[in-house]
Amino acid sequence: MAEKLTEFSEYKGKPLVRSGNFITLGNPADKAILFLTVLSTKEFHGEEIPDQIFLQVQSTAKDGEVYKQATKSGLYEALDIGSIWLDRELKK
Repeated sequence: MAEKLTEFSEYKGKPLVRSGNFITLGNPADKAILFLTVLSTKEFHGEEIPDQIFLQVQSTAKDGEVYKQATKSGLYEALDIGSIWLDRELKK
């Protein structure tokens, strides 16, 4: 039987998936994930890059409880603080 492999980009060892203006970090089988929404973009050397990011650490349960949320400037800053929040939530 052949194994079905799906490759994802990773950030700090967690799956990172982007679809349009939405980005998720984490494993959906865990109790929480990081959900990012790109609110605006800016042009940088001819490329559109994410500028304002709304981030939430959410429960993966049906209730979708939001544990923490904020708005950050730049994708790196949002991923950096969001991954810390996610790690803390997963350790509880």
